[in-house]
Amino acid sequence: SIGLGDFPLVLGDAERLFVDPVAGNYYLADGARAIDSAIDSMQDRPALVSVKTPLGLPATPVLAPNTDLTGQLRVDDPRVETPSGVGERVFKDRGALDRSDFVGPTGQLTTPRDNDGAGQDRNPNMNVVELSSQVLNNFTIQLIDGIGPVDPNDGIGAADNTVTRNSVVLYRGTNEDNLQPLVEGVDYRFHYDSTNNSIVLTPLSGIWQSDQLYRVELAGEQRFVLVAPSGTQVRDGSTFSVADQSGETVTFEIERGYTLTLPTATSVTDQETFTIDDGTKVVTFEFDSDSSYDTNNRQVVFDPLNPLSSATTALINAIVSANLGLTPTDLGSGVIHLGGTRLHNVDVTGSGLTLSGSPGVSQLPFGIQIPSVAGLPSGLQDQQTFSITNGALTVVFELDTNGSVSSGHRQVRFFTTSTVDGVANAIVNAIAGAGLALSPVNLGGGLVGLGGNAGILLDTGTTGLTQTGTAGVDASVAVPITGDVSNTNVVAQQMAAAINSASVLLSGVSALAVGDQVLLDGASAVSGSSAISVPSIKDLAGNPLKSNQPDGSTTFDIFLGSGLDFGDAPDGPYDSKLANNGPRHQIVDGFFLGSGVTVDVDGPGPDQADSDRQDDGIVFMSNFVRGYNSQFTVSVAGGPGVVDAWIDFNQDGDFDDAGEQILSGVTLAEGTHQLELRNRNPLASDIQDRGEVPGSAELGTTYARFRLSSNGVSGPNGAAADGEVEDYQIDIFGNDYQNRSNALDVNADGFVSPIDALLVINFLNASSAGQLPQNRPTPGPPFWDVNGDGQISPIDVGQVITYLNDVNNGSGEGDATLLAEGESTVSTLQAADLSNGLATLAMPQEIIAGMTQRWEATNSVAVTGSSTSQQDESDETPASVGIASNGDQANSAALDPTALALADLDDVLSEIAEDIEGSQVSRDAHDDFFANIHF
Repeated sequence: SIGLGDFPLVLGDAERLFVDPVAGNYYLADGARAIDSAIDSMQDRPALVSVKTPLGLPATPVLAPNTDLTGQLRVDDPRVETPSGVGERVFKDRGALDRSDFVGPTGQLTTPRDNDGAGQDRNPNMNVVELSSQVLNNFTIQLIDGIGPVDPNDGIGAADNTVTRNSVVLYRGTNEDNLQPLVEGVDYRFHYDSTNNSIVLTPLSGIWQSDQLYRVELAGEQRFVLVAPSGTQVRDGSTFSVADQSGETVTFEIERGYTLTLPTATSVTDQETFTIDDGTKVVTFEFDSDSSYDTNNRQVVFDPLNPLSSATTALINAIVSANLGLTPTDLGSGVIHLGGTRLHNVDVTGSGLTLSGSPGVSQLPFGIQIPSVAGLPSGLQDQQTFSITNGALTVVFELDTNGSVSSGHRQVRFFTTSTVDGVANAIVNAIAGAGLALSPVNLGGGLVGLGGNAGILLDTGTTGLTQTGTAGVDASVAVPITGDVSNTNVVAQQMAAAINSASVLLSGVSALAVGDQVLLDGASAVSGSSAISVPSIKDLAGNPLKSNQPDGSTTFDIFLGSGLDFGDAPDGPYDSKLANNGPRHQIVDGFFLGSGVTVDVDGPGPDQADSDRQDDGIVFMSNFVRGYNSQFTVSVAGGPGVVDAWIDFNQDGDFDDAGEQILSGVTLAEGTHQLELRNRNPLASDIQDRGEVPGSAELGTTYARFRLSSNGVSGPNGAAADGEVEDYQIDIFGNDYQNRSNALDVNADGFVSPIDALLVINFLNASSAGQLPQNRPTPGPPFWDVNGDGQISPIDVGQVITYLNDVNNGSGEGDATLLAEGESTVSTLQAADLSNGLATLAMPQEIIAGMTQRWEATNSVAVTGSSTSQQDESDETPASVGIASNGDQANSAALDPTALALADLDDVLSEIAEDIEGSQVSRDAHDDFFANIHF
């Protein structure tokens, strides 16, 4: 006997030594006891020593080599507790191959090449390739084992037998939101080149379609495949089960409902009948070939010379016309699929028809089924009893139709006229109040679900009730299969939908229909006649494929565009998609905004604003604030070029309103240029004409659009022959001189009163009207800029006064709005008429007279007024005041509230009061206005 030799390792029957010896893979399995247990050195063999000694040769030890058969260095396996070894270096495995590969293979896109040296890939991100006007006839992904820094050692190589057609899923769509899986053998062909470890995907059409996004997904984890049955193989009641990683198992059951099969051509008989009960009524159908039939029945006329075909068609028509909630489908050869629900009952005993299948699943939830006919309970009578036991507690329930039950019984009260649903509700209420720790539910169709654990016992007793399901056992999940069962793709889609609908029961399991297959990820086990286990892509050491995405998946995105750049504002309000004539530019190499331009298939959909990574040509250097200028830079590559730009100031979803084009045909050379909103018309007297942010701009988030082209564009939408379009999401802020909660409340005391108007008047008397510095020296209140245009002017006074006049007069016509942050309108006066930069304001004549004397010396104020003879004491014709600001900057010292307090407010009030008194206008609302001022 040879024996075990020196230093043996004796393995148990269940212990693994090699990865896959059956397939010829003798690489040490993960965790094998042979790892790091080599004998590094042994004494020279005695037989050789006896030969060496006479020759004067010394004895030499036998050393284990530092590299294995493949040339890999023998290294320590960090996942194995190093056993006792012999020699200087014990981190060596026994055998010819050392387990030195601890990281799985990596996928690398080679066709098209990612981030290629020629610059054809416009996307700098790894594993994403964007090509413009390129033709490709395949996608190739090479599996490389051993890439630093993750895996500094050379890998042993990919395991070819783990790479199959089911290891790859290829999607196609116009964007990430509408990707659909393609079918291998229908849309493309899969090939694996084992020599180069390359996956090759070739379109059956010859070339991949342009203006499409393709996504290749490789299996980094084990997945399962279910092959959808077809035709007669789609049997009602057939099941398959899926288990998640926690071991929770769900059984799925094919739900076809009823299927009718007509007798052979020679046995369709006149006067045969069958019935269908839909839960509310029972309908009898009678076959008729001689026009003699029971008029109480539904006539099914057939031709005795062609009975099968004619009877099939007639029967389908008769069932449809009976309005039984069924959709019969001719499956051919006299087979009719009826479907149905648990409420339906088909009785073919009076005919030669064959009935197969039944609605609902065979494994129903544990509960009580109420017998019924035509929607009414059947066989239930007063004093019948049933019982439920939970542990030591047993409760007897008594059906009651007369209001009297035996002592100790729980009453189930219903009436002889009660429906099935009514009886079910009565049973639910009785059980719920019986202290059995159950939560009964009326599931419809006369079924009461009891729930509970495996220890619950149900005894239906003397009733006609029946038990469904088994206590503690979950019901099967129905897989409704409808439509043409010969189309296996449809069947696969319905199977996948059912699995995904059970996501609450199966944690982390997802199903995807690809052709006639259902791919399941996240499952630990799948059983069924068509279930196939697909291993993840691995290397010869058994290490799974490394992911390249944050979610742990391995995907590659390939975008093939025709060379257009679209806007990125959400389509819906902004018409960004091609179908809505969205902005689009033909990409020309070297001519763009910023550092580059990306190829787009189309603009984004509604609520899908796209942050294009190459939208970097515009840098905003200051905020957009009502009434003020804003600076930004525009970077042009390959110029000169013409830049047009818009801002949707009123947030109405377009760039078409007056004043929203901030740059019009501005020619810029190559390089970076600093511009500002005021560039549009810096000398204009009105801020909207100058290009500054309008005081009426709506606060909050909106969009700006910049378009670069050689010859300019006609508007914010439409096509351009070159250049780029960039959309930006920006924010509009209120200025520091306006109360954003209520623009009319100047002193922010929560009320709109004469004090608010007088505070603005006092400011105007203490300083010059005009533009205020954007950065306010001291915070408010007061907030003098009522209309938010960045200036203090009589318009601000007038807005408050007009509002108060309308309130005091009770006219209800004042449109001055109490403005909250983010609302769109500061104040709108019904008498206002904005034209040519002049604000026309309705104010009482006597107030204008008093104010004008104090303002016209320091402000460019044109005053025009007219009045008519008073027809009534309360009549008053307002004057029209045209105010044109001279644009002078206000004295910043006047912004100090302390300095304003020095102004003689009493003098202002007295003068205005004298002017009003001298106007000889009878006491009216305006008199009340000033008479009620108190300090």
